Amino acid sequence: MAIKMFDIESTGLKADTSQIVAIGIKEMGKKPIIFSSINKTEGEVIEDFLKSLKPNDKIVSWYGQNFDMKFVMSRALVHGVDASKLSLIKHLDLWEVFREKFAFSSNKMSNICKQLNIEVNDKFEGIDVPNLFIRALRGDENAWKTIENHLISDLDSLEKIYKKVSQYIEF
Repeated sequence: MAIKMFDIESTGLKADTSQIVAIGIKEMGKKPIIFSSINKTEGEVIEDFLKSLKPNDKIVSWYGQNFDMKFVMSRALVHGVDASKLSLIKHLDLWEVFREKFAFSSNKMSNICKQLNIEVNDKFEGIDVPNLFIRALRGDENAWKTIENHLISDLDSLEKIYKKVSQYIEF
């Protein structure tokens, strides 16, 4: 059994009008793996992500139950990719944990990191992804690096938050 941090970057918030740019997965204590749609189709990215998951893995995300997982499953359905195994994998949404168990003024991951003294050097916002993705597709390696670094930063932050609150969670 492995606990894996999970996050996606997309071109928008709705799966019928947007697409997945990248999916990131990071097993506790290991380097992240990024599945990118720069050189692959979105369907191939989803398939690669699904292959990286084992039946007894556990996924940790931030707002992933309400966005990331639904988005991946929606896009998999569009591409005819069988993502049914995602329904079988245990998923912990840390946003839900903070909403239910704690009383911070904001449950944005950036605020929780600040409150828990987790340093985040990334000033990137998700709203920047569509323009950066277009630039990356045109060959701008710095644009892709910005997206990739943001995804890695989010995965690292997720792991640090999880470690700090794991004693409050049955998972």
